[in-house]
Amino acid sequence: MKPSDVYLAGSFPPFVNTFDRAECETAAAFMVRALAVKGDSFRPIDWPEIRKVLEADVNAAEQQPAKPYTVERLVLDLLSNPFVRPDFHELAKRGFARWLGEPGASLLEFTPAGLERLRKWLPPARAASDA
Repeated sequence: MKPSDVYLAGSFPPFVNTFDRAECETAAAFMVRALAVKGDSFRPIDWPEIRKVLEADVNAAEQQPAKPYTVERLVLDLLSNPFVRPDFHELAKRGFARWLGEPGASLLEFTPAGLERLRKWLPPARAASDA
């Protein structure tokens, strides 16, 4: 499974009923998006790297507002919605990710439990081949 395999724009907000809280689901969505853009592998990532991808998505969505709904538009919608906020700390606290150093100031990676939860967002053919 690669981050780009995960169907990120399947719902708004993304990953509904996957990580127990909307804040965790938003954090996971931001991680998946950044990982898909930055090498397309599940690996540790930090906030500055995630932020750069989100900023590029917002710029792309603002440049082409008439395009069909895209992942870039999803990111813009998430960032502009006052009721949807990522909580990376809660994602880690619930065991779906782990910090590789000081919480909030180090790299963060999905745990096996987090990766397993993402499997439900794979296309059916891909999920079957990963089983």
